[in-house]
Formats: sequence, C-alpha cells, structure tokens
Amino acid sequence: MDMFLELFLYFIWLIFTGFSALYPRAIWNKFGTAFYHHGEPTDFYFFMLRTVSAILFFIAIFGILQVFQRYSS
Repeated sequence: MDMFLELFLYFIWLIFTGFSALYPRAIWNKFGTAFYHHGEPTDFYFFMLRTVSAILFFIAIFGILQVFQRYSS
C-alpha cells in the first residue's frame, strides 16, 4: 500500500508541475491586462512562479506523507 501511495503522489506531482507550467501564462492571457498596466511580465517571473509553487507543493506532499506515516504505525 505504501508503494501505491508514493506512486500516486508522484503522479499528482507530475500533473501539478505540468499544470503550473501552463496555468500562469493562461491566466495572464485572460486577465493580465486588467490588473497589470506595464505590459506582460518577463519569462523569469513565470519561471519563479512555477518554482515557488512546485516547492510549496513538495512541502505539502512531504507533510501528507509524514501524517500517513505517523498514523499508520
């Protein structure tokens, strides 16, 4: 069961990182001009946004695994 849980969380991780790679630009294209009057942000901005969201998601998965490990024993 533990192997299944790890593979499942890894699969969710891959989906999330792929989603976070595309989602900020899609949101920007739809709503960006209404909120930001200085033009489109640089690619570095989107890279940092993806990096920070991936780190936060990793911390969340690590926390979930710690909870499962604590209550399964």
